Amino acid sequence: MKRFALLSSSSCPQPKKMESSIDLESSPKASSPISDDSTMSEHSSEKSPLSVNHSSPISIPPPQSPAAAAAASAPIHQVASPSCSISSTSYACLLRVAHDAASPLICEDSGYSPPPSPAPSHIADWLDAFSQFSLPDKHKALDRLLSHCDSDQIRFVYHTIEPQFQFDFTDPRSSHGLPEHVILKIFGFLKPKDLLKCAMVSKRWQQHAEDQLLWRELCEERNIPQPYSMESDSLLWRCPWKASYMADVEIDRNWRSMPLDTKKTMRAHDTRVITCLQYCEDENKVVSGSEDMTLRVWNLEDGSYKSLCGHTGGVWACEVIGQLVVSGSTDRTLKVWSMETGECLHTLEGHTSTVRCIALHDDIAVSGARDASVRLWNIRTGMLLKHLVGHEAAIRCVEFDGKRVVSGAYDCHVKVWDPETGECLFTLEGHSQRVYSLQFDGVHAVSGSLDTSIIVWDVYQGRMKHILRGHRSLTSSMVLKNNILVSGNADTTVRIWNILTGQCLHTLQCGNKHQSAVTGLQFCRDFIVSASDDGSVKLWDLHTGSFIRNLVALSSAGIGGVVWRIQCSDTLLICAVGSRNQTEETQLMVFDFSSKQFALKAQKYPGEDLAFENIASV
Repeated sequence: MKRFALLSSSSCPQPKKMESSIDLESSPKASSPISDDSTMSEHSSEKSPLSVNHSSPISIPPPQSPAAAAAASAPIHQVASPSCSISSTSYACLLRVAHDAASPLICEDSGYSPPPSPAPSHIADWLDAFSQFSLPDKHKALDRLLSHCDSDQIRFVYHTIEPQFQFDFTDPRSSHGLPEHVILKIFGFLKPKDLLKCAMVSKRWQQHAEDQLLWRELCEERNIPQPYSMESDSLLWRCPWKASYMADVEIDRNWRSMPLDTKKTMRAHDTRVITCLQYCEDENKVVSGSEDMTLRVWNLEDGSYKSLCGHTGGVWACEVIGQLVVSGSTDRTLKVWSMETGECLHTLEGHTSTVRCIALHDDIAVSGARDASVRLWNIRTGMLLKHLVGHEAAIRCVEFDGKRVVSGAYDCHVKVWDPETGECLFTLEGHSQRVYSLQFDGVHAVSGSLDTSIIVWDVYQGRMKHILRGHRSLTSSMVLKNNILVSGNADTTVRIWNILTGQCLHTLQCGNKHQSAVTGLQFCRDFIVSASDDGSVKLWDLHTGSFIRNLVALSSAGIGGVVWRIQCSDTLLICAVGSRNQTEETQLMVFDFSSKQFALKAQKYPGEDLAFENIASV
């Protein structure tokens, strides 16, 4: 390191001879750099601004590098600046001032700051002298000064100067402030978790980080169609799109990891089998049908129910539309019920055997029965509209989108009908065994059969598009959405298919697969929910096919416990469970994965950026 001197001789006494200058690093008295030589004694009577107290020696740490040590041990005339030489006494004064100023400071990390004390007068004098240095000499002086600071003092310097290199680009009063549209463009590149952090910087940053357009675009990426509504004093009012996004993330998290001991259970239909289950999201009600000849309409708010009694045989099919319930029974009739009052509005007679399946669209019900016929009814008037005849065996499944009726039967055929004329447009042949399941999206019909195959059909051209092979037994359950088909089979596996390419995307089995036949499937957000005869309900990732967790695992699993039916909404899972040998009580289990806790927090703390921990990675 190099040494420097104060230029003013009046500020600090000068040595008589250059040879008498003290080498601070090499002196035997390094622990007390202010020596008692003649130079100091000659000026002891003067009150120099930079004089020091000899009774309080200070220790100067050795240079921190070999270069510094070499510089320190060299004669002063070899290292001094040509325009500025420094005496031993002046430099000792400089170090003493620096030591007095820095040594009491405590690192900010300790959480303690000493009480302020008046600055010694010699600090001001040193600063005046420092201000007279040339720029290179100021750099050299600071470099030398910092080499004598310990880590706490260096940290203090860092925290002191760091803010001087920062500026707020959102501040319109600052010379560094950016235009509003540029600021929003920058914020638009941030991830949601980073926007939440930005909202905690200041009120101005919070205003930009809660911009409605930013969060609306993020919501659209998650298929959130519109924001939630809430009281005006909540976070939802201040930034409804942001709150909706955070609530949606929390719902995802709840499906994946929420404790499952908060489920609601409702005893249902004694010990009889629940044959059909429907959820009416608009009314927040569940309809269950059983072989005990009754249906029940459950209020999920309080667990109460209305019994719909009137059938004289077991109920094997039911569908819900608006406030109406349509049921089919082994008594060969369909009945139309008011969900609100429980009253039977119409009894639809005409089938000569068990009504096995029902499909609804607007005011039209399509029923399929074991008498091999398909019938169309107006459920408002109770009138028979069409009688479709052509199958040669029991009808097992029907689908209806308002333009086409598709039916699958035990005669191994799938038929496409015109509901206006009752004409059979196509008979789709390809299966070699009974057709048990059917899905229809308006263009493609997908049929599952006892012959282990699944066939994709074009209903407007009447031709086969793909045969999906891979299952080894009966495909009794399927769901179809956005050209993605999920099939559940008696071989215990669940498969995900692309019906446009015929490719099997994933087989859900691995070490967490079901141990018995799959009884039910549901799409839910980006998940698949599957139920089985093994008494379990499992959650899978739709995109990766990976197992997430068990949602239900009956204690009687393996000894008779079974999950018969499931229904899902974005936030609810309803399971109809029981047993075939009365080892498990027949009941409905209801799991609520909604973000009610977040909503309560948003009301209580409207100014906080809540549920930040819920957006760990989005």
